[in-house]
Amino acid sequence: RIVDFSELCEPLATYVASAARELRRQRLVAGAMSVHVEPNPYDDHPYDNSIPRPLPWPTAATGELIQWACASL
Repeated sequence: RIVDFSELCEPLATYVASAARELRRQRLVAGAMSVHVEPNPYDDHPYDNSIPRPLPWPTAATGELIQWACASL
């Protein structure tokens, strides 16, 4: 069970790094992202939360995308 949002940053960073590689492979950039958090459906307090985030500038840089994704948590 994850109780601290900082524990979400590592798996999120792995996913974002993969997405950034795909952006670069296709010679594209991202201008926005959405971070979706979904807990265990059997939890006593279920919720569903999505955080849309426009980026300050279009990019495919892994570090920048990870930084902005983790800051969204």
